[in-house]
Amino acid sequence: AAPGLGRTMDAPGFENGKFNESKFVEWLAAESDAVSTLRSARRAVKSQVRRRSLAFGMAKNGEWTQEEAEAEAHKASATISCLNAETAAAAEALEGMTSRRW
Repeated sequence: AAPGLGRTMDAPGFENGKFNESKFVEWLAAESDAVSTLRSARRAVKSQVRRRSLAFGMAKNGEWTQEEAEAEAHKASATISCLNAETAAAAEALEGMTSRRW
């Protein structure tokens, strides 16, 4: 291994002790996609939390009925559940990828 790099041969892009640039680029793109998915899902969850709060605020102000607000909040909560599952999958994929860093 090169000085300061530790176990370089275990790093992404190395196959049979040789660097494979296309494998490294593949790994880098997959890692970038996973990070992007995490960031996007986090923003979407925040948006859905605001949506849920807004629904109850509109009911409090009399713009919506309580039933309308609860229906909207339920939709937002269901969306948050889906986003949390997507986030968990992306985090797991990213964890697997980053365990191969040098």
